[in-house]
Amino acid sequence: MGINYKAASDCAVPITLKIISDANLGDESVRLRFLRKPAAAASVRHPNVASVSFWVEPGKYFLYAMEFVEGEDLGISSTLWPG
Repeated sequence: MGINYKAASDCAVPITLKIISDANLGDESVRLRFLRKPAAAASVRHPNVASVSFWVEPGKYFLYAMEFVEGEDLGISSTLWPG
């Protein structure tokens, strides 16, 4: 649905910048779901949920920034799991 980038905030703190992929930009249901995610995550305060810094309302760009969490790419590591 989206592409994740590691970026630096104004405070030089690493953040994750998530941008909707071009392939999904034309699908309104995907765009709406993409924008619901940061709103839902921003309303939760829990150590296991990455905090959302900001999101851009619909327009030319569909993106949001959230706390960067160090770890493996689940798309890659899930291929290594048995079953």
